[in-house]
Amino acid sequence: MSNRCRFREWLQTLIMFVLMTGMFWLSLVYSRKVFDEISRRMANMTFIIWMMAHQMFILSTLLAVDLIEILMQYGWLTYRTRLSQPEFCLMEAINRNGLFFFLLANILTGAFNCIMNTKDAGPMLSFCTLVVYMLMLSISVTELYLRNITFTLWK
Repeated sequence: MSNRCRFREWLQTLIMFVLMTGMFWLSLVYSRKVFDEISRRMANMTFIIWMMAHQMFILSTLLAVDLIEILMQYGWLTYRTRLSQPEFCLMEAINRNGLFFFLLANILTGAFNCIMNTKDAGPMLSFCTLVVYMLMLSISVTELYLRNITFTLWK
């Protein structure tokens, strides 16, 4: 992979990412018809293609946002109103204790899977479970942030 330092090179990369994203989505349609349905537990080829399609879409979107930001920064793309963006405490809290957030999310996922049968949960129970799950995660990292506590593996 070569270093890109010009806007045109990044734009070409974005076009390549968008084409790859489309290729993965088309491959997913084909894979679901020919092979098998998506199975996370079996980690079959359809699941891998599905994950690649999602990840390429996310990468394409993030790169597009970065390129739009560059255009706006240099005045090539303007917008009429500039709204001040509030700083979100939750995002800063997650960024400060990212590893803790990730590990706690995995532990809570395992706990919820042990406590309830997630396969047989209806839509309302699933929604309530997700709300409680995210509330527990959000409160824990926000509380650490407000108390100025940071967990790291290095000093």
